[in-house]
Amino acid sequence: PPEHWVGRKLLPLSFATYAHVEYWETVREQPPESHRWIVLGDDLNLSAMSKIAHARKVDGAKVTVSNTMMSVFDMVQSGFGIAVMPCYLGDKNPKLQRIDEADDSANWHLWLLAHPDVRRSARVNAFYQFATSHVSEALLSQPQG
Repeated sequence: PPEHWVGRKLLPLSFATYAHVEYWETVREQPPESHRWIVLGDDLNLSAMSKIAHARKVDGAKVTVSNTMMSVFDMVQSGFGIAVMPCYLGDKNPKLQRIDEADDSANWHLWLLAHPDVRRSARVNAFYQFATSHVSEALLSQPQG
């Protein structure tokens, strides 16, 4: 996070490749070049999602670029293709199937951040305490379905 922001590191992030269960059943036996990939529109490919996706995607595979992580998630959930996503999103969704092993080599973390101007606010501190325990607990709990 930017140095001037105040925050807490909640938990480490792992990433894996996911597809909608029905999409994967349709394409799993086809050559990898025929799989449609949904990638994050990261200009310099600096995000962990982009780096891992470009390493796992074979040359010649179809690519759709999306500009937010949640739009990538929505497209995969709709059965449009395959994407690398944080495991906390993919593993919790019973419509999605993990295609490969999780990768935590990017050393990324989920942070809870606040602007320095509001760091002493009682409301912000109360939210921090609530979110720190509940978000971490929810993301670390067992997958649904």
